[in-house]
Amino acid sequence: MMIQSALKIAFCIVLFLLNMAFSYGQSDQSLDTEKAVLTFTVKTDDIEELKNLDWNRIEELFQGNEKGQEISLSFVYENTDDKPTIRVNNFEITISNQTEDLPGMIAQSKKLIDRLYAWQKQYKEVGINNPEG
Repeated sequence: MMIQSALKIAFCIVLFLLNMAFSYGQSDQSLDTEKAVLTFTVKTDDIEELKNLDWNRIEELFQGNEKGQEISLSFVYENTDDKPTIRVNNFEITISNQTEDLPGMIAQSKKLIDRLYAWQKQYKEVGINNPEG
């Protein structure tokens, strides 16, 4: 009977030690994990804000990423003007690629935003967006 009690105690100690070792191994892994920026999103109701983004800052955000990581750039415009006229309404642009392709992703984003900005400006100048003019 004493042998069974001793075996039960030994078994419990072994389980406890295995649990401690397993927990320690898991905590070590989580400490070694590095953080990476995978998505950048700008949401605005002002196209000017998109046009005047600090593109260098966006590059800095992804600087610590490893090559080959999938990243995304998203730009969301929500028109709060409720006048029933022709205008750029709501749009969302999302471009995804790998970290090393970030300069091309930024160039493509700039080009799309510049076109949308020019289109919006063109319609404002001819008075389509302004019911009085």
